[in-house]
Amino acid sequence: MRSMKSALLVSSFGGPRSRSEIEPFLRALFSDRDAIRLPAGAILQAPLASWVARRRAPRSAAQYAEIGGASPITKTTKAQAAGLRDRLGSRGINAPVIIGMRYTSPTIAHAVDRAIELGIDRLVVLALYPQYSISTSGSAFNAVARRLSERGKGEIETDFIPAFYRLPGYLQAMAGRIVRALSDAPDDAHLLFSAHGVPVRYVRRLGDPYARQIQETIGLLLPRVETVLGRELDASLAWQSRVGPIRWLGPSTEEAIRSLAASGVRALVVVPISFVCDHLETLYEIDIEYARSARELGIKHFTRTEALDADSRFLDALADAVAPALRGAGRALCEICLLPLPAGGGGDQTCRECGYPRASWR
Repeated sequence: MRSMKSALLVSSFGGPRSRSEIEPFLRALFSDRDAIRLPAGAILQAPLASWVARRRAPRSAAQYAEIGGASPITKTTKAQAAGLRDRLGSRGINAPVIIGMRYTSPTIAHAVDRAIELGIDRLVVLALYPQYSISTSGSAFNAVARRLSERGKGEIETDFIPAFYRLPGYLQAMAGRIVRALSDAPDDAHLLFSAHGVPVRYVRRLGDPYARQIQETIGLLLPRVETVLGRELDASLAWQSRVGPIRWLGPSTEEAIRSLAASGVRALVVVPISFVCDHLETLYEIDIEYARSARELGIKHFTRTEALDADSRFLDALADAVAPALRGAGRALCEICLLPLPAGGGGDQTCRECGYPRASWR
């Protein structure tokens, strides 16, 4: 009996690599109802997404122009995937590592097609978002499932890594970035964790665990940082990158900066808690837009922590997380408690530990 052949699909958000890719990128993003549910409903989502993309493209192009004209996310994801391939090889796992970006090429559909061409029996999917959200990891997992179904390859075994914010290596790498930034800041610097926002209804109506996992991540990081620095820190959480008129999680990062400045904060260190590499949200939104606002409000020291990118501890942790699944020992995990879900059964099953229902992409 032949052994099963596995592949690792590494998925990230994607970003335009040139001005010509900006509008198609925005159209793909706004067409995804997992990420953004436009008010016109599913039938009109695609035409409305095209209209929104045309309207937003000039403004987005101006923002990308200020960070060099393109997003570095695809290049960074390739470096992360190469690092994972090397680490898996050193663990005796010679599985192909394939990149699939959610909204730009190479797409998830292309990655799944490539895996099928290689004759794989098992596909392990790692979405590069530390915390699970319907709008990020869930969207990527749904895209994988749809493409396998379109290709008539439902027999391929799939394992999804739902979240990795609890991995010690990830926490150590993040804590190290925070310690470094705070060491170069005044002792009274405020630590502002900034996460990509989601609509409130995702949390309240759909049971999205993202906000809870963001808060838990901060709770795991702060003691590590405070132990190294030997002092307690003033810290808070805010949400960035709101899109559209509906209510999103708050306060926004911009609102938080105004409030902190009004309360007398003059040194601020921002931690992009939901990102593992630089892109428009860090390089423009934080480094340029929020930094400018902070200076105007009287904040003298404004900086942010460096992105993880290809940090060795981070990649070691990811390799440890995907290796068991690539060997065939993986189990689907609950997005809330990260413990194994019950085997088999239908989509209405819930986790034995926390009662959270199995997600739609199972």
